[in-house]
Amino acid sequence: FTSYMQEAPEAVDDKIRLLDTLYQSMIDQLKSIGDKAMRPPVDGQPGDDIESEMGRVIQTFVNRALAINVKG
Repeated sequence: FTSYMQEAPEAVDDKIRLLDTLYQSMIDQLKSIGDKAMRPPVDGQPGDDIESEMGRVIQTFVNRALAINVKG
């Protein structure tokens, strides 16, 4: 895999670790948002913002993942 990416193995490993960290962070945030969605609304506010909040979290992950410079 590293020869395909034309990078030193250490650099590839670092990028894979970073992607894994970003992914795990996204999953944790989505779980937290999902937990909020399961609770009754506070002060009569509907949970309409749940989908947009989840979308924002996913889009942030995608943008950060795309920003990782991969050679090859």
